[in-house]
Amino acid sequence: MNIVFRRAWLALVALLGSAVVSAQPYPNKPIYFVIGFPPGTIVDAVARPVSIEMAKLLGQPIVLDFKPGGNGVIGGRFVINSKPDGHTLFYGNGTSFHPLFFRENPIYAGKDFAPVSRFATIPWYFISSAKVPANTFQQLVAYSNANADSIKFGATAQTTDLLMKMLKDRKGLVSRGIPYKSTGQILAALVVGEVEANIGSIQVFLPSVRAGTINALFIAAPQRSAVLPNVPTAGEVGLPNFEVTTNYGLWAPLATPKDIIQKLSAAAASALKVPAIVEMIHSFGAEPVGSSPEDALAGFESETRFWTEAARISNFQPQ
Repeated sequence: MNIVFRRAWLALVALLGSAVVSAQPYPNKPIYFVIGFPPGTIVDAVARPVSIEMAKLLGQPIVLDFKPGGNGVIGGRFVINSKPDGHTLFYGNGTSFHPLFFRENPIYAGKDFAPVSRFATIPWYFISSAKVPANTFQQLVAYSNANADSIKFGATAQTTDLLMKMLKDRKGLVSRGIPYKSTGQILAALVVGEVEANIGSIQVFLPSVRAGTINALFIAAPQRSAVLPNVPTAGEVGLPNFEVTTNYGLWAPLATPKDIIQKLSAAAASALKVPAIVEMIHSFGAEPVGSSPEDALAGFESETRFWTEAARISNFQPQ
């Protein structure tokens, strides 16, 4: 074998070898779900059991890779700059780092990622302290008008302030915000009557609502929830189109092949039908979804429209 023929032969072998590697079915190595927040939150509480079930279906382990910082921006940017081969994905809420809220280095999930699937949606509830002499939202509004200095709400993020301003604009609810570092602190303040109201995701408040130490006055959703079926919807208390949800799901780098995205989406949909996972998600006051990529994008766009209107009403400017 002369040297020219040998080199050609080695080049052909290398080319065939790379073709075999590239033709390996997806996935061919561990998959990473990058999460932009620390462990121990509702974010990974949903992701963990779903990822375990998806790993069984896909035949590769799925690792939760926590990269907290910048309200999810650090993890989001890591995924955006990753190889679009379906092995590095972002898991979280697509509006957490939206340009509506951040002037510097925002991420617009609908354009910067390829949507994969919604895992779960968490409707927001309007909560009041049981110390307040009001059993309905209408009664609380009347109480706020008579006691303008008394209605205080707990807030850990700017989104709460936006929503309370919307409620003032739509229903005349007079209130002022008291900052807290955590939702747990707000819960304690509601129980003792230090603050009278809050609006947010239900998971931290659910046990206390069921115990009667705080009250859920309405759910910001188009229909009542099986989790708290006696709580009226926003529309039922005179707030049509006041629908606030947090959608958690999976996003991929742009240019990820569509067949890979469809395979991931199908695995998520199957995992989110497992009875134990459905029961676990319901325990947080959330609803399992397991959607198509198109539905995941539609959920993000719905959230974006709502928060855009909230920012307009309150004249909010991103920080």
